Amino acid sequence: ETKKYTIELIKKTLKTTGSDNIVLSGGYFQNCVNNYEYLKEFPHVTFYVDPICYDAGTAMGAALLFWHSYNEDYTIRKYDTVYLGPMHSYQMNDIISKANNINAELLDVSYKDVVDILNTKNIVAIFQGRSENGPRALGNRSILFNPTYEDGKDFVNQVKHREYFRPFAGTILHEHVHDWFDLRGMKDSPFMMYAVDVLPEKRDEIPSITHVDGTCRVQTVSKDNNENYYNLINSFYMVMYL
Repeated sequence: ETKKYTIELIKKTLKTTGSDNIVLSGGYFQNCVNNYEYLKEFPHVTFYVDPICYDAGTAMGAALLFWHSYNEDYTIRKYDTVYLGPMHSYQMNDIISKANNINAELLDVSYKDVVDILNTKNIVAIFQGRSENGPRALGNRSILFNPTYEDGKDFVNQVKHREYFRPFAGTILHEHVHDWFDLRGMKDSPFMMYAVDVLPEKRDEIPSITHVDGTCRVQTVSKDNNENYYNLINSFYMVMYL
């Protein structure tokens, strides 16, 4: 029902402004399913869904608007990353020494070593660089699992304590996204703001991240945006498909 009113608001905005560019911001637009439907309803429109569109992001936007107005500086400064949070410099030995009742050791590993762990039905936690601003885990504070296992959701749910019906997200190399997903005209989805259709012929290959309705909340990753995460996923791709 709310989607109907949002569509009417978008139509009104298009008519009022005469522009085919629409920015969607505010907590409501964390609804990845509806965001994907707008692409179908308005195929001629270029949408930008603010990845930091919850309360904190709205406050940041208001502060920026005031700053630009006060200084009469209307220069457009686009941002292409949400890795804007704090960076921690924990030492692994300190973490291990503080952990209780675990059997842990510190190892130097390659990307291939991590892929081997994923390919034996194990969960990998990645913690690197500056944390993500916004609600999505985008490879700097993420839990990873091999999406090709049919029962993968059960394994990850044990760690995340999530309800069984909640969907899972997937990350794919930017250059391969159109081989697996229908982005309805978008070139990428770097901030995981759309629940897109998995191509029918690919759904059985990635059951852990294909929801019951055939969709996946997908993130595309490029080397420029997150080199370490890109290299890890690329190594997974080479092991699995080359």
